[in-house]
Amino acid sequence: MYSEIRVVTSSNEKEVLSLSIAKDQRPFIESISQCLQEAKEDTRFVPVGLYKNGVPVGFAMYGKFEDEV
Repeated sequence: MYSEIRVVTSSNEKEVLSLSIAKDQRPFIESISQCLQEAKEDTRFVPVGLYKNGVPVGFAMYGKFEDEV
């Protein structure tokens, strides 16, 4: 099995947006589309797709603030 982390770009944004958050987790976290919009507005945020054998299985976003991640 091959795992990979890919930065979300225009070429993989649609497949990342096809992922969904578990219903019971929705009250605790922003949607993927909200996160991607935030990253477009503030380039310190880096959205990434999590892939297993070339298939998107998750989403994460981290922030790069000066010397901290």
